[in-house]
Formats: sequence, structure tokens, C-alpha cells
Amino acid sequence: MCNIAGYVGNRRAAPILIEMMKKQEGFCGGYYTGIATLHENKLYYAKVVGGVSDLLKNTDAESLPGTIGIMHSRSNSGGDKECAHPFISCDEKMAYIANGSVGFFKKLININEVAQKLDQEGYIFRSRCNEKIESYPVLSDGSSVHISEVMCHLIESYINKGMNHAEAMRKSFMDYPSEIVGLMIHVSEMNAIFASRISMPMMIGHSSEATYLSTTALAFPEDVEMNSIYALPVNCTAAVYSNSIKIMPFDSPPAKVSNILPWHGAYERIINLLNSDEKSYYGFEDLLQATLPVWEKDEVLQQISQKDMMIYEILRTLYENGNIVFGEVEKEGAFPGLKAVQKVVSKKHVQNVA
Repeated sequence: MCNIAGYVGNRRAAPILIEMMKKQEGFCGGYYTGIATLHENKLYYAKVVGGVSDLLKNTDAESLPGTIGIMHSRSNSGGDKECAHPFISCDEKMAYIANGSVGFFKKLININEVAQKLDQEGYIFRSRCNEKIESYPVLSDGSSVHISEVMCHLIESYINKGMNHAEAMRKSFMDYPSEIVGLMIHVSEMNAIFASRISMPMMIGHSSEATYLSTTALAFPEDVEMNSIYALPVNCTAAVYSNSIKIMPFDSPPAKVSNILPWHGAYERIINLLNSDEKSYYGFEDLLQATLPVWEKDEVLQQISQKDMMIYEILRTLYENGNIVFGEVEKEGAFPGLKAVQKVVSKKHVQNVA
């Protein structure tokens, strides 16, 4: 899993994206980090193996120009710097980031077939590795590539065939589905972030001057008054502007995503965990494991779940009510000599559910 952020408005995007990522990278990211912005019909980007601190230390990320951009922090799932997001189109006009995994679709699609076809058509995979990495797609010569770079080039291929950006992203998510959410920016559309979501979390916040996107609304700037905060609907693509959003549902969703959130049961389990005193703090994975049983009790809930988004929103409720505090602990990073941060939660004053 990963954490992602987006911004489109009238202020410089890079510092805003960096601050949003600092607030969330330790939940599910922190091992590989990258950013992309648009300015004067040009794409700017930077990425590293490491967290936000490594990105700032080793690149010019903080000074990237432009008032629109996207940012990503990834889990520790292998590869070098080229396996960090964002992934860049061959013509360097588009940047793409995603959160999630193949998940439910592992037995339904051949993840190698699309990658091999794009490779044969001449699309260049910068994430190409000679060794097999986890569940990455495998090319005809046995090398592996990051699945999000496959999606990046699939979107690019549809744009090259004449589709507009939203149509290309929408078709790619229906043709090559995973339990993911993705954001894309392109130099020929300087005022829009394109978002597609099947199941992983994506929150949208509108202020009077800008639109913010993030894995969790906990990352939104606290000094900005949001006029509205809501989740991007499942099984849809959206064109997101500074003052509006156009949502386009998939006409043939690749799978059903549960719109039932077992909020009460999950809330109760998180509270019980925090009150158990088994540990002094808990990470996102602890909360995920504690709440998984609530999705198994009902046949409807055994569709693709929105378990991650539900946990983030429960944490936001507890945090805004003053029930919990967040902290960070240091972990070993992706490579020797690197460190990663883990966001942890501790109880402040948690009441049992009535």
C-alpha cells in the first residue's frame, strides 16, 4: 500500500504536496517517494528510494514550479529508484501515481500480457529489472517491471490512439483492473488532475481557491478552511479542477465494490484495541488486522471492500474528537543505511461505543 496526494489551485503545488505527504507517509509509505508538477507546458518530477526527508535532501523537489501536482510515498516492495512513483510516459508529457495492488483481480487477469504487448510496441520501461520482484509483471525476456508503469504506458497508448485524457484513463482501469486508485497529470491539460478509483481510498477537499486530493483527509492542511470533504466514488474516473470536478462512472465496472461500510463494528474493534494496553502504540497494519473480521460476516461485504478508507475515516473521527494522538517511530528503510518512518496511533481518551 502507499500514500498519495494531489493539489490544483493558485499557490505553488510542491510545498503543499510535501507538507501533505509528511502528514501521512508513515501510514503505508515512506520507503520510496516522488513528486511531479506542471508548469508552462512542461512536466517536472523527482523521485528517490527513501522518504520525504530523503527526497528533500537529494533532489530539488521543494523548488519544482507550478500550481498543480501529484506526490507519492510507497511501501517496501522492491526495486531501485525507477520503481518509485511517479511513472513517466515515454514522451515525458504525463506522470502517473497509484495506490493499491492487483488483489481481487489476481486470478482474473493476466498481468503479464498487457506489459508484454506494450513492450513489443516500443514503450520503454524504466523500472525494468533483470530479477523477478514479488508479483511484478514479467516481460517476454524474463525481466520484470512495476505494474503501475504498465498502467502509465497503457494510458499513454490510448492517448496516442486519440482518446482524451479522462477516456484513456477510464478505459485503462476497466481493461487492466486492480484494487487501486490512481492520479495522472499531463502537459496538454495544465489545469486538471485525472483520478480513477476502483477501491483504494481517495479523499477530495475543496477550499475557495483550490482542490486537494489525498489518501486520507488527515493530510489536508489544517490552516485551510475546506468547503467540502468527500470520498471519490468507486468505479469511476474524474477530472479534478481547482473549483470543480467532473465524475465519469465506469460503464462496465470490472468488479463490484462494497458500498456498505461496517463502521460500527470496525470502530468498536479499533477502540477495543487501543484500550487493550497490549502495546503503547499501534500502526496502520495493526488496525487493519483488527478490523478484517467485520468484513467476513456478511456476504455483501465479501465483495471488494473499502477497508483502508474506512480505517482512515475512523482515525480522522477519533483525532478530531481529541481521542487519539499520532506519533512516529523509525524503521529500517528499503536499502541499508536508509530509514523509514512509521505513523503510529495512541489513545488519548477513547470511549467505548454505546
